[in-house]
Amino acid sequence: MMKHYYLLLALAFLALHPAIAQDSSKKPLIGISCSHPEDYSSVRTTYTESVIKAGGIPILIPVTENEKTLEDIVSLLDGLILTGGEDIHPSYYNEDPAEQLGEVNPVRDRYDMTLIRLATGRNLPVLGICRGEQLINVAFGGTLYQDLPTQYNGISVNHQQEEPSSVATHTVFVHS
Repeated sequence: MMKHYYLLLALAFLALHPAIAQDSSKKPLIGISCSHPEDYSSVRTTYTESVIKAGGIPILIPVTENEKTLEDIVSLLDGLILTGGEDIHPSYYNEDPAEQLGEVNPVRDRYDMTLIRLATGRNLPVLGICRGEQLINVAFGGTLYQDLPTQYNGISVNHQQEEPSSVATHTVFVHS
């Protein structure tokens, strides 16, 4: 189920953005932000497989704080996918950490925020998945609930899934 979700998002992303659709003979280069557990950069294969199935070429962007390197990579891209991962440090949306805040990764936060700034500066399409959606929100001045059960009417969401990543474990609702 989740693999189909990623594929659907990638297809829509690749097909609907005018900058990508302009030259149909060229496969778009889609940058994918990496996770940064310990000392390596990685992504789930569902991200790369979805981009390939949608007709793009996935480019893994290594986690680095070297802005020039990130700038050089982003300059080659036709689009950017921001992947899931740890919580975003609340200082990015002017809050102190709550006691229930999950794991954060300051290096990854700086890396992802730099990618957003560079990509939007080039008017690239940016797709956020899970943490990526939250990053886009925060980068443009939004805020987040650090812990839904304690900060929003006792809602319980089992987001730290034990199932394989291809299995959906909760529903997402968008209210406007």
